[in-house]
Parts: sequence; C-alpha cells; structure tokens
Amino acid sequence: MKKNADIAIEVKDLTVYYQKVGALSNVNLRVKEKDFLGIIGPNGGGKSTLLKAILGLVAPHSGTVQVFGKPPRKALGLMGYVPQFTKFHRDFPINVEETILMGRLSGKTPIFHRYSEKDREIVHSLMNKLELYPLRDRQIGQLSGGQLQRTLIARALTVEPKILLLDEPTASLDTESKSHIYSILKELNKNMTIIMVTHDMGAISSHVRSLACLNKKLYYHGHSELSQELITHLYGCPVDLIAHGVPHRVLKEHNNIGGDSHV
Repeated sequence: MKKNADIAIEVKDLTVYYQKVGALSNVNLRVKEKDFLGIIGPNGGGKSTLLKAILGLVAPHSGTVQVFGKPPRKALGLMGYVPQFTKFHRDFPINVEETILMGRLSGKTPIFHRYSEKDREIVHSLMNKLELYPLRDRQIGQLSGGQLQRTLIARALTVEPKILLLDEPTASLDTESKSHIYSILKELNKNMTIIMVTHDMGAISSHVRSLACLNKKLYYHGHSELSQELITHLYGCPVDLIAHGVPHRVLKEHNNIGGDSHV
C-alpha cells in the first residue's frame, strides 16, 4: 500500500497573501479520505481562502497543496465546490435544471456547448436525489434559501467528485432547511470527503467528524469537540457554544490550544 494512501488533501506550510495582506500563515493540514471536516473561525480568518487554495483558485505565497497527491489544478475533476449562496446572483434568468447542468461544462463555453444525454441523465438523477425534480423549471430567484442551496449542491455533484467543499452551506437558513442539508451531507459523506466552512456551532457538535479552527493560523485540528477556552482564543472574545439548542457548554476540553496539530 502506498504511503498516505488514505489522505485526500495535504496542506504543507501554506501561506497566502492578497497583495501585501496576509490571509493564511504557515497552515499545515491533512484531511483523510471520507472525513467530514468542519472549518470554523472569525470573519476574515482565512476560511474561504483555504477552500480556494485547495481548489487552486488562489496561488500560495509559499507552501503546497496536494489533492490525492496531485496539485489542485490537476485534480479539479475530483472536487465539487458549493460557494456561499448569498453571493449567487438570484436574478439571473436561469432555472433549476439549467443551473445544475452548468456543473457539467468543465471549462467549456456555455453559449456553444450542447449537453449530452449522459449530462442530462446525471442531472435528472441528482434532482431526484435532492428532491428538486418538481422544481426543475423554476427560476432560481423564486427558490427558498434551502431549495437554492440544494440546487448549488447538485451543481457541484455533477462532476461526480471525491471531495465536496462547501462555504457556509446553511447560512441564513431556517432550522428545517438546515436539518435537510445536513441529512444530505451525511448521506454523501458515505462515499466522499466533505470539507465545510461554517459558523454553525450546533453542526460542529452534531455532524462533523473532525474540526479545524482557523484564524489566519491553524489553532487546532482534530476531533470535533470544542472547548470554551479554544473558542475564546480563536475569536478573541467569549462566544457561547450551543449544541442541539442547549445554551450551555456540553463539549470536552482540549489542552493543545495555540499550536498547529495534526490527526
């Protein structure tokens, strides 16, 4: 068996700058295949930047990213990406089926591209799986937040990825919609690695398998239990931990605050 055969993503000494402003500093992270990793941290802490570095959308100032042993640009077909839907143009004149089909373009020019029968079969299968088929002709601006998020997940899944990356997939959703999304992710996690940026502390305790705490540097990577001390250190101020709606701390302590760690 090859060394590190079960490692889906390996980030080594990753530093990223936007012009002269540091976004990530010396981040080291290993994600095992079929892990469900939650990434938490304050706004501006580099969480979305880390996803973009894994996808090859931003270039490192130093350090490396490997996806199943390949540079990100050579592993694009292995990854699906769900951006924050708050940044998605809901007034664009396109329906649910057309939005999902766009995931099959893979760099092709959409104006001249004709979708194959296989493309449509994959999309129809995903629409059925994510309970979107009855909405296939609906313009995306007419969708609820949960419906749009399922549409964006379906679009990311059209490449049949081994890794699914999601940026705040439950932001601004109601409790029922959140539960539906997490149910979908739990089922998908049986066959693929999932990396999710989130501010949803309830999700951390209930759904993810491992946790990365990021504020430009990686403060913790390991099991998904949180401590109040770690959260205060990470965010710079006290933040209430809530699990399953219980407004008091119910999670375990950690002793390795302040340094990079690996599982």
